[in-house]
Amino acid sequence: MPPAAPALATEFELRVKQLQLTLDMYPSSLELRTWCQQNRNRIYIPEWLLKEWGITVDMGFNDAAEPGDEKGEPCDTPRGSGAADGAQ
Repeated sequence: MPPAAPALATEFELRVKQLQLTLDMYPSSLELRTWCQQNRNRIYIPEWLLKEWGITVDMGFNDAAEPGDEKGEPCDTPRGSGAADGAQ
């Protein structure tokens, strides 16, 4: 059986490492708190930390565009077959 691939770090873990924080330093870090507030709807942040800071997450928030939606077209609309392309 091949060896398991190593787990990749989350963006939160990468940020913590960049700030050189230990677990007990998280709540007192103003830089981490600001970063978490700015990214709370985009990336994973530990729930205990969000709760400690009173940061709420908008569960309906989605900043990712859906495939095929670059021009506002539904995903199942074939390209090159409609009025949006100038065809009449």
